[in-house]
Amino acid sequence: MTIDPQLAEQVVAVALERLHAEGSVRPDTDHVVIDDPVVTGELLEQKLGSSRQVELAPGSILTPTARDVVARLGVACQWRGPSRPQESTAGWCLLLSGTVMVGQRIPSFWSVERIDTDTTVVARAVARIGTTGVQGVLVFSTRPHQVACLANRNQHVRAAVIRSLSEARQVWQEFGANLLVLSPSEAGALETGRVLQLYVETAVELAPADWTETTD
Repeated sequence: MTIDPQLAEQVVAVALERLHAEGSVRPDTDHVVIDDPVVTGELLEQKLGSSRQVELAPGSILTPTARDVVARLGVACQWRGPSRPQESTAGWCLLLSGTVMVGQRIPSFWSVERIDTDTTVVARAVARIGTTGVQGVLVFSTRPHQVACLANRNQHVRAAVIRSLSEARQVWQEFGANLLVLSPSEAGALETGRVLQLYVETAVELAPADWTETTD
């Protein structure tokens, strides 16, 4: 049996056209899978390439820099599992450990609790982080490194010791830290006061326009 070369080329051409058409109707297959529990803007841009669809692990968190990338590039994010994590809307809460002294007025828009020991503070902080609507926890302690070490034993906690507002911004924005620990005596009154403005920066819409101050 003799096969006409011209006919064979036509058959191949038609087959290639069909394959191309079939591939073009499935754009959802062109997506990036990211399994990291915390996705930063830098990580997201590294993984994306030319794709604009991302599949995220259940419970994974987009840091503020990652959300900026999503908005800027028009990225569609989908979480594996029944639903995506809730967006935080209630800002931060402040926990005072033991007899730690703040040394200044605390703006009344902060939710403040004083707790007897560092161990109990960590347990309370972990519970608050797991509460819907809580964006993060700020702890004032005389032993900040011990508090952060104990807290980081918990899977969903990303604790960091800070001594200034700039450090607080860095670990929150770049690494998704949700528990910040500070020693007011080590940071000094000026930086402690600045750190207390973190609530305003991250949840300014929740602070009443006529807030007053309360003393600790």
